[in-house]
This record gives sequence, C-alpha cells and structure tokens, in this order.
Amino acid sequence: MKAGKNRRLVHSFRDAARGIWHCVRNERNFRVHLCALINVIIFGLLWDIGRDAWLAVIICFTLVLSAELFNTAIELICDKIAPGFDRLIGLIKDISAAAVLVTALFAAVAGAVIFIPKLLESPSTALWLLLTAPLSLMIILLAGR
Repeated sequence: MKAGKNRRLVHSFRDAARGIWHCVRNERNFRVHLCALINVIIFGLLWDIGRDAWLAVIICFTLVLSAELFNTAIELICDKIAPGFDRLIGLIKDISAAAVLVTALFAAVAGAVIFIPKLLESPSTALWLLLTAPLSLMIILLAGR
C-alpha cells in the first residue's frame, strides 16, 4: 500500500516537472522571467543583499513564475475549448496575461527597492549589469522556438 502511494507521489512530481519543462521549451515569456531570475540571483550574490531581501526575491519570483504557469494553462484550456476566434475566450486570455503583467511589475518594483541602492553604491557593477543583462536576455530568447 505504501509503495503505491510513493509511486503516485513520484509520478505527480514527474508530471509537474514535465509542465515546467513545457513552459521552458515553448513559452518565451517564461524564459524571459527565468533570465531575470538568473540575473537577480547573480547580483544578489555579488551584493550580498541580506536575508530579508532574499526572502522578497524568492516570493516575487515564485509568484511571477507561478502566474506564468497558470497563464499558460489557461491559454491551453481556452485553445482546446475554442480553437477559433472567440471574443470571450480572447478576454479570458487577456485577463490571464494581465495577471502575469501585474505580478511581474510589482516584482520589478520590489527589485528596484532592493537593487537601486546597491547599484548606486557600486557603479562599476551597474555598468556590468547594463552590458550583460541584455546579452543573457537575448541568449534566453534565441534558445527557444
């Protein structure tokens, strides 16, 4: 009995990983968010942003990536239900995308509160950020379909 429950648990983690991998491979915006996450981690480590700031970063990226996953799921459901144009389905997709946008904008505000003072303290690192962040963003965008 216990082995069966463990197997179901393993399968549920595998299924969730498959969903994440689908978004990594097929959703450009998900890759953009991952790129931002990687940059934030790098600069958080470089500037030793502190425990409270790390907690805020973790919460923000959990919310943004989760919103993007939900948005993708909603879009897939909508496309299955109404493969052609449907005004209501379009509105549902727009609202779902808006949820991601709102989440990402507020995460960016939190990031600004954390990182702008660090940027002002270290202008040479700020220059490195300005030069490398667009490069890593291009790599992430070009890596997908």
